[in-house]
Order: sequence, then C-alpha cells, then structure tokens
Amino acid sequence: MVIIQFKKGIKALIEVEKADLPPIGANESYQCAIYSQTLNKRFVASGPTEDAEGKLVFVWPHGVKTDEHGKNIPDPEVTNGTASMPLGRYQLELYATDKSFMTDGNQLVEVIDVNILSSNSEDANEGTNA
Repeated sequence: MVIIQFKKGIKALIEVEKADLPPIGANESYQCAIYSQTLNKRFVASGPTEDAEGKLVFVWPHGVKTDEHGKNIPDPEVTNGTASMPLGRYQLELYATDKSFMTDGNQLVEVIDVNILSSNSEDANEGTNA
C-alpha cells in the first residue's frame, strides 16, 4: 500500500475522480478529511473544486505565518493547515455531507516533518582562503 505523505507546513492536495464516486443528493457535496483515531482529531480539507477533467480537488492549506521576528510558525487561525497537524499516521476519509457515503478508510496519510518551520540562522560568513 502506498502511503500519502503530507509535509508539515506545505500545502497538500488530493484529486479524486468524480466518476468513481457514488451519486449523492443534489444539495449535498463530498468532503475529504484525514483522521487520527489515537488523537481523536480530524482535519477537513477545503473544497472540493472540480477541474476540467472531472476530478474533485481537496486542499489542506500550509497554515504557516511569519511572526514579528521573521520566524515561520503555525497560524492558529488555519485549523486545517498542515502546519497545525501533529506528526503521525492518519486515515483518509472521503464522505458525503449527508452521511450517505463514506470510504472504508483504507488509505493512510502520514504527516512528516520538514524544515519549513525551522529557525533561520544568521547570514553565513564568507569563506576564507587558507
């Protein structure tokens, strides 16, 4: 099984073929989330938007802001941003807003650490010739 990786602090997206999904009510839409049973926490994607090829696109924003010292930090106002996601494995969920359909949760998503939230160092000194 391929595990989808979300990089902490980097925008993530998933595309789903709309034709592969069961029909839902006219006033309903599909939702996509990642869920951690251990944390009992769910991060719901923004969207969906539908592209020209009939794919539904779900997006989790990066959720990073810059503080007054120029450091990248998680933005607490972007609760579904990848920067706010604890590291670990999650179940991918795709469901209808009327709860008439939900995937079996067999696809795994792993949130991994990257250096986008690390502190910037001072400018490097120029090298010297020995």
